[in-house]
Amino acid sequence: MQLQMGQDELRGLAGSDGRSLADHLALSIGQLGENLSVRRATCLRAGEGVELVGYTHPAEPAQAGVVRGKYAALVALRETVPQERTLSVQQIGKQLCQHIIGVSVAAC
Repeated sequence: MQLQMGQDELRGLAGSDGRSLADHLALSIGQLGENLSVRRATCLRAGEGVELVGYTHPAEPAQAGVVRGKYAALVALRETVPQERTLSVQQIGKQLCQHIIGVSVAAC
């Protein structure tokens, strides 16, 4: 499922800590000393049996569940045949995202 959101809808979104996105944005502006804005977003929800995995580069420590970076990738993975493996679906997804970002940055 995909949902488009504008500025007004985004500002009212609450994080897991109960603070609004507008509050988190103000805190980030204070920490970074840079002006930031969020104009639009797309909300994605994976279907049953599908796992969304994302990665940002450079990977900064997540604050309140939010990850930031100059580059980002998101993949949706579905395990069709359960099997034993050494890596989890999350680890495989993260590696795929790293490759996507690497190829995209190299092409610039």
